Amino acid sequence: MRGDDASGATAQSWFVRADRRSVSGGFDDRETAGSRRLTGALGLALRPSPAAVLDLGCGGGELISDLRALDRDAVLVGLDPAPEAVSAASTRHAADPAVHILAGTAEELPEALAAPGYDGPRRFDLVLCHLNLGLWSDPQEGLRQAVAHLGEGGTLYLVDVAAPEDAAERDRFLALARTPQERAYLSDQLAASYDVTALDRLLRRAAAEAGAPTTVHVARGGLAGHPYDSAAAAELWSAPGVAQAVAAFDHDEAAAAKADTVLYAQLRRP
Repeated sequence: MRGDDASGATAQSWFVRADRRSVSGGFDDRETAGSRRLTGALGLALRPSPAAVLDLGCGGGELISDLRALDRDAVLVGLDPAPEAVSAASTRHAADPAVHILAGTAEELPEALAAPGYDGPRRFDLVLCHLNLGLWSDPQEGLRQAVAHLGEGGTLYLVDVAAPEDAAERDRFLALARTPQERAYLSDQLAASYDVTALDRLLRRAAAEAGAPTTVHVARGGLAGHPYDSAAAAELWSAPGVAQAVAAFDHDEAAAAKADTVLYAQLRRP
């Protein structure tokens, strides 16, 4: 479980420092694309046919590409604090007038949405956060802002690295690294991670501060945190793109190690 703000700053350094970005970028390109595609498919299954989607920590806009492949109509907004990411995402989606890429953080979401020239949505039916909560300087405030900008019936779907439950689980996750530098990167991400109880508490507190009635579900494993043999998982499985994304993810030889150390969180406004 993340202990202090220093953990988030250290984890974030792998995306801010030029000498570290090649390590995090190389690992994520190799190991997290399947998880990203599955996150997009499950997000759209949890909140079908959204008018507006917000991707918090959009990076180079890869998840937005995954979303567009499954939904041709939604307005898609990406938010990222790194100038290099904003530039890359803007270039990637320059030909799509329904994609907006903004510079900023979740903690300062109102300021980002007030940027000159931005004429996109201020409320969202679906907010996604894929593998970057541990990088936030103030996760509770960032989540409060995310909840406050959900429309009626809106859903926040968050996927993040889970705090290992024991040394064996930690070692299994670190074994995904191919170099000492990648192992250091993964170690810092684990130090900034949450367990189920801590993330559940964080989400509920953020929702209460936002003054928004919500339902919250946080779990490890399964399909979006639901047991594979549950009615909820069966409903998600039938949604467009989910079965294909799961098959691609399961084909990955390292999928088990990744799935074992992932938290899935859903927050929904009635």
